[in-house]
Amino acid sequence: AAAAAEEAAAVAAVGRGECTTGSTATVATSPPLSTSTSSVGFGSASSLPAKSDDAVPPPAALAGLEQVAGLTALVDRLPEAAQQKALAWCSENEVHEVGLIAAAGIADAFVAALGIKPTGVPALLLRQRLKRD
Repeated sequence: AAAAAEEAAAVAAVGRGECTTGSTATVATSPPLSTSTSSVGFGSASSLPAKSDDAVPPPAALAGLEQVAGLTALVDRLPEAAQQKALAWCSENEVHEVGLIAAAGIADAFVAALGIKPTGVPALLLRQRLKRD
């Protein structure tokens, strides 16, 4: 009984961050598991994972994207360089709304022009969103 009381006191001391010498008690801790059930999405705040205080904010939308209807919502989560390429590509191809990209069947050409990994998740999500718009 005395050994159990001594061990309990040692565990409590370690839990408080106090150093104990000669103690055989070991305390293992692990970070709490996340209980978030939000789905991973792309391009809309409602489909994004829950934010944490140390999360890196997404890049700001590039000025001028509003010139092409729907382009801001489509590419606002991409790096600025990809946003610039999207705007330039739309200008070069006379696209004034993103629905024209899917209607013309050129979503793959659009995604390829952005300089992002063609098989990466952002590229896959862009193609899916273009098919829906």
